Amino acid sequence: VVHDLRQIGFLVVDGLASDAVTALAARSDIRGVAPDITAQWIPPASEFMGDRVQIPAGAAGGVTQGTDQSGAFFFPIQWNIRQIRADQAYAPTPTGAGALVCVLDSGIDPGQCDMTGKVDLQTRTTFIASERFIEDLNGHGTFVAGIVSSNGLGVASVAPDATLCAVKVLDFTGSGPLGGVLAGLVHAAD
Repeated sequence: VVHDLRQIGFLVVDGLASDAVTALAARSDIRGVAPDITAQWIPPASEFMGDRVQIPAGAAGGVTQGTDQSGAFFFPIQWNIRQIRADQAYAPTPTGAGALVCVLDSGIDPGQCDMTGKVDLQTRTTFIASERFIEDLNGHGTFVAGIVSSNGLGVASVAPDATLCAVKVLDFTGSGPLGGVLAGLVHAAD
């Protein structure tokens, strides 16, 4: 048994011979048996890295830390923050204080300047057998985590005072098995 997810009526097993799979599928207490699939959840960088982003003149960069992140380096081009009016919520709301947000992705680099002190290392985990650490070898997970909660140096975040939980379900290529993603969801819910 690789993942025991009885909370959702799901087990991930490995190493079964075809006759064992057939016998398992024939049991009355089993609803179904299917192979675990590994999917490319994040497209390769070559597919989405077109023209490089131009940093607007006057971008602050490196001077903001804390709840009001309107001085973050990339804030002038972060249309998403303004679209959902997160920048207008910095002062009048708790901005995620006391919340733990699990990011299921390719990991988080807790040493990256926007992530320093943001990741709860007690709740972090990985479901990638070949990468038994939470550090992000792809970059996508750290980017997503930064949009959720950051120190506001590089990117502005929507909940700057939230704590992050790294749940690594994708490897350095952006791929991961469905069973690991489901195990990550259960971990986050627990």
